[in-house]
Amino acid sequence: MKETSKWISVGWLAILAVALVVALFWAILHRQRDMAAALALARRDYPNVPRIQVSDLKAWLADASRTQPQLFDVRTKEEFAVSCIPGAHRIEPNSRAKEVCAVMNTNQPAVFYCSIGYRSSALVAALQDAGLTNMVSLKGSIFAWAIEGFPLEEPETKKPTRLVHPFSVSYAKLLPREVAADVPLIQSARNEIAARQRLRMGLSFGLLVLFFIWESFAPMYDWFKGRGFERFQHGFRNIVLGLLNAVVVAVLFVQAWLWAANWTQDHRVGLLNLIHLPGWTRLLLALFILDGWMYTWHRLNHGVSFLWRFHRVHHAERFLDVTSATRFHLGEIALSALIRVPLIFLFGIRFSELVVYESLLFAIVQFHHANIRLPAIAENVLSKIIVTPDIHRVHHSKWRPETDSNFSSLLSFWDRVFRTRKETDLEKIQLGLDEFGPEDDNLAGIMETPLRGGSRRH
Repeated sequence: MKETSKWISVGWLAILAVALVVALFWAILHRQRDMAAALALARRDYPNVPRIQVSDLKAWLADASRTQPQLFDVRTKEEFAVSCIPGAHRIEPNSRAKEVCAVMNTNQPAVFYCSIGYRSSALVAALQDAGLTNMVSLKGSIFAWAIEGFPLEEPETKKPTRLVHPFSVSYAKLLPREVAADVPLIQSARNEIAARQRLRMGLSFGLLVLFFIWESFAPMYDWFKGRGFERFQHGFRNIVLGLLNAVVVAVLFVQAWLWAANWTQDHRVGLLNLIHLPGWTRLLLALFILDGWMYTWHRLNHGVSFLWRFHRVHHAERFLDVTSATRFHLGEIALSALIRVPLIFLFGIRFSELVVYESLLFAIVQFHHANIRLPAIAENVLSKIIVTPDIHRVHHSKWRPETDSNFSSLLSFWDRVFRTRKETDLEKIQLGLDEFGPEDDNLAGIMETPLRGGSRRH
């Protein structure tokens, strides 16, 4: 009977995984995009940037009696290689004002463009902040230019062309089929993810590799000594679980966060939108608020039996390593992501601030789950500021008074302020939960954990 139940759970898990993958592709292919919405987004985020219509630029370039503008293409090498407006020079997206000034004549008018005008507006705004004037962003950029049938050329050969790099799968819907160039799927898929998210993913992967190597050569505990395959199974299971959670958040919640953040900003709702603070001060305060909420949420996950049923998946881990940072039940991740929405409304958190916090948080969570030992002086210094592996291992103890301590996730001082900080002999600590054993360490067992009895919360 138990074996049958196990295979039923495995079957449901497989169905869930397939459904999530299908949902992800459906969300990408059916994401609502139109030119009006794209232009509105650029206007909202960069309201003070002057813009020029493609027809007006066309007339300007044809008028030899006027001082001709410098043309700058603010796209990637792959996009630029397909086509550009004749005479344009490429500038790397997210370039600094100093770098742009080095390749342009600041006394001559300049027109910047990208795919639809968002990246070019961001660059013009940065140049304005640096005190430069006489610059505009091309409204609708190269997409609008191509749709109007205005001339394009291949930068390398200077041959005329009608094709434009579509940027991503969803942005390709803004272009007529005969205009959108065929590009490798990997490019479109990569561009579907925002640059900030790609940076976060790259940081996470880099830290995963770093701590994995560190654990391999100088582990704190010899849990996997001579058990390489078991270590592989352990890590593979955790990473698959983490990827599953990431897909759910990306498909179901990221757009909700973005909408809530944009709405609060547009309507000046939320604490941070009611007070005027310098950029860095506001960012630090937003990170402080988010981390305070994470401490509160973590304590709720231990104190409320319903939430604990999901959270105990993380505490059932008998051997901690860097991949343990991704071992969370889908239900906990969904609840945590959902509650972010009212939090954004209450405090007026910007989406960029949320991305920065989530990136810092996951980096520190990877760090304090890693099976590593810090030099004593590094431990003493870092533990005053952030959560270190020695602090967090106590939280994974089997003994409930230690499990219900050290709730901080990023900044360590929350436990000191609320007196939930504990220390113990880390050489003798036992991890995991008594009601879960090795037979439960599989994806099917993890997914059905909330349905099981035997909770130790009593």
